[in-house]
Amino acid sequence: MAALLLLLLAAAGEVALRVVWGLGDPPLYVLDEQVEYLYKPSSSFTRMGNHVRINQWSMRADEFPASKADPRELRILLMGDSILAGGARIDQSDLASAVIGPELARISQRPVVVGNASAGSWGPPNLLAYAERFGFFEADVVVLVLNSNDYDDVPGLEPIGPQWPTRKPVLALQEVAQNYGPRLLARAGLGGRSAPPRTTTHEQDVAHALGALRDLIDLARASGASVVLVQYLKLSELAAARSEGGGGAEAGFSAIRAVAESASVRTIDTSGAFAANGVPRANFFLPGDNVHPSAAGQRAMGALIVGAVVQELGLDRSAAEQPPGRD
Repeated sequence: MAALLLLLLAAAGEVALRVVWGLGDPPLYVLDEQVEYLYKPSSSFTRMGNHVRINQWSMRADEFPASKADPRELRILLMGDSILAGGARIDQSDLASAVIGPELARISQRPVVVGNASAGSWGPPNLLAYAERFGFFEADVVVLVLNSNDYDDVPGLEPIGPQWPTRKPVLALQEVAQNYGPRLLARAGLGGRSAPPRTTTHEQDVAHALGALRDLIDLARASGASVVLVQYLKLSELAAARSEGGGGAEAGFSAIRAVAESASVRTIDTSGAFAANGVPRANFFLPGDNVHPSAAGQRAMGALIVGAVVQELGLDRSAAEQPPGRD
């Protein structure tokens, strides 16, 4: 009788996890010697009611060919980490990369294709490796979205764990145990996955990451693209800037900006987009998350990117004043 009850509870839990939370169908990854890991190409998932579609280039974006189909076509390639990728808590239609296309098409009166080369925890070396593998897809503008942590973000600082699954779990309960169990144990001080031993110093990691950023800028320009840098500020950085009367950004912010300025890259940050009258807006971030933008944050970031692209290409700036996306 007890065994039957446990079986029924497990079955009910499995159904609830799949139907209510969308567990059991995670976005999948493929491991890669150069890039480290990529979204599994040409795949789609539904997670927490949100759609995740990955194209043939391992981008969370619609399909498009490697080369322009129309000489009038305007191509924008966004590159970054989970801030751009969105994760399972953001629907595909709410991504900044999804909302900027229609607005840029309206302003430029040209067909627009937007790529989104991003994945969780990617830093400049991952982005450079991706570009060396796939190129820039004839992009007119490459938009790099980086946060302060990216100044020393190099591959190998953390193990490839269950947050980068390479195959679907048999059960949603299995995913909970594999993905969330170690985190709960670690928080309770009962173990958890430890980082691999460091083989480099922090100074070497900084030099590696910033050097990769310089090389990425040079490579993008060599392809014929303009480059724009968006420096993404975390909620804690916005709050610190407010309380300190300016500043507040972490150390990596100025290091990344120095690289961009030395290369004469147009640089903007999200301080204005994510604040009202100087006060940071928590609703621009996912609940309980200091880093990742909500759907509203994605749209605000999209509006910022539209304005930067309009300026970079010399389009009609007044036409970019209306933010893209839904009200």
